[in-house]
Amino acid sequence: MRAPAGWAGRAAAVLAAALAGYSLYWVLFIVQPQVYRVSFLLVALVLTFLLFPAFAKAPTFAKATADKPTPTMADFWLIFICSQALRSSSPSLL
Repeated sequence: MRAPAGWAGRAAAVLAAALAGYSLYWVLFIVQPQVYRVSFLLVALVLTFLLFPAFAKAPTFAKATADKPTPTMADFWLIFICSQALRSSSPSLL
């Protein structure tokens, strides 16, 4: 697991907190299960691609120290592909 530096790290922290809040919201209020499952999976996959590198020795495209790597272009492509796949499976999200 990596702890992304800069804006990617802040985005991962915000997404993780929002996902926890969304889970609690779903317990207390009514959200259609089809919409909840797909949206939860999308945010969880985005977090996974931000926090875990696509390749063990992937090059980074931004300056980062050895202990604070940044997501690579492959990670962003995986995020884009999964968001498009989930969007096409549940068009009611948009």
